[in-house]
Amino acid sequence: MTQSLNDFRIKVGQLFFICNQLRESIGRVSTTINEIYEVSLRSGISSSHVEVGKRAFNEIAKQIASTSKAMEEESKQIRDIGILISNLSLGCLRRALQIKKMEEARKMGCGRNEKAVERAIERMEIAVFKQIDEIEVLCRRTNVLSSKIAQQAERLWSLAVNLRMEASQSGEEEEVFFSNIGAAVAAAGEKLKAQQEAYQGLIRQCREIRGELKSFQGEYKHAA
Repeated sequence: MTQSLNDFRIKVGQLFFICNQLRESIGRVSTTINEIYEVSLRSGISSSHVEVGKRAFNEIAKQIASTSKAMEEESKQIRDIGILISNLSLGCLRRALQIKKMEEARKMGCGRNEKAVERAIERMEIAVFKQIDEIEVLCRRTNVLSSKIAQQAERLWSLAVNLRMEASQSGEEEEVFFSNIGAAVAAAGEKLKAQQEAYQGLIRQCREIRGELKSFQGEYKHAA
């Protein structure tokens, strides 16, 4: 039981660490999406001063703006959920440490009523597993939102290609302008793809550790 308790505490610590990484990763994704949105706003304003191919460019700029705005809204939801996940993992870690201290105190004979201590530990364990389940539910929600952002990132890449095609059909001055905007959107889109992959990897790690932690629930019940 002691070894299982130590393993359990270590796994909870790992979950807390990954959840914090997840929150940081969400922050990076949100920053990149904001960068894309700023580029789309600048491009929309600046395009009014470009005469050659103005209509086509304006349409592309509007599509970039609407896509990045949708991504921004979804990233806000993910960011809020990420904070909840991080807080839940912190709650798990605190309770796991409390369980350890209570177990140590019981072994040392500090508790006068051993049954009461056992019930207190059991309540703590139930609370931890409940929070672990809540983390899993939130991970599923972020996974859905993340998939939407990934699809929109692909769309942004296509729009960047269209910008460059428009540039090749414009005059010399406009070609440089269009190319710079297209390059900025493409670069941000590529960065976003890489961040999304890292983010999805952290989600998978969260779910794997959650599965390992849930296996301890059976051990505790059996031990009881």
